Amino acid sequence: MSDGDNAPDREAGDESVGAGTNQKKAMGVPYDWSRPSGARIKSRLYNREDARLFPPKAFGAGWTINFYWLVHFATYISKKRAPKD
Repeated sequence: MSDGDNAPDREAGDESVGAGTNQKKAMGVPYDWSRPSGARIKSRLYNREDARLFPPKAFGAGWTINFYWLVHFATYISKKRAPKD
């Protein structure tokens, strides 16, 4: 199962999942143990540009909630249902 069906499918194992970050995947779970910056934390917790409801955590393993889409849930649903060009 992909994270919001917006990320391309990747093979299992350790691999980079974020451009310019140290983020990797192990058995399908994203992780990043480098010190998070304020901008990276904000981009994971409240980011209108990221279409994922569950982006990877800024620090640690697993996913977090993009609270922008939680607050604007109706917009999130309408974007998911919109036909793609």
